[in-house]
Amino acid sequence: MDGQTGAQRLRQSWVAFFREVKRPSACIRCAGTRIWWNGRRVRSASGTVEGRTVTVAQVPCRRARCACCRVSWALLPPGMIPGRHFDLAVAAEALSRRLFAPTRASREAVARDLELSPRTVGRFEAHTAHVAEPAGLERLLLSIAGFPLLVRLEPVKALALKARTTARRMLLERAGHVLCLLEAVAAGMGMAAPGLASVLWRVIGGRRGLSTYAAPSIPADAWCAGLGLVGSMPM
Repeated sequence: MDGQTGAQRLRQSWVAFFREVKRPSACIRCAGTRIWWNGRRVRSASGTVEGRTVTVAQVPCRRARCACCRVSWALLPPGMIPGRHFDLAVAAEALSRRLFAPTRASREAVARDLELSPRTVGRFEAHTAHVAEPAGLERLLLSIAGFPLLVRLEPVKALALKARTTARRMLLERAGHVLCLLEAVAAGMGMAAPGLASVLWRVIGGRRGLSTYAAPSIPADAWCAGLGLVGSMPM
């Protein structure tokens, strides 16, 4: 499949979401129930189709507005995160190749295969490593299952070849740990793989006012609210 065909398929799925998405029942800020449509916004984004990164321009997204607090927000299709150009499935694909390939799998090689920049792959590593505390995700799994689960954590392969410094090795190990735990959370919640895309979209895809840039770690109450869990837990 060539890039043009992949982009057409991705556009079709995103346009279908735009046409079918329902008006929200509650405001993301004040929980008010008087929600109106507020036009649309158009953006570009990149996703993955059959392991290939494709870019779609002019993606339409509906906007909603709260009549109570006047906040407005865009309703994005699954996998597309507010303020980020790449669908999280792209990040999951890049990290899986980078961390779990038995060879050196340098940033440059992964970037070349997926038509990304090495700097983007580096951003995926840092963001995933810090989006949650691994111990917090383990407690989240306990809350979901109701009993302790034995999660198979895939070790980062050829780690010494993929990172020269101790700090970078620790970051890659943590990114791999988080990636595996999010996959387990997705399986426990009956969500589609990859977990990095499905779980994070469920938590912050509705634009819950969360930033994953300056302070990327998502608060515990946001995980619980996004996944429909009762109560909160330290993350």
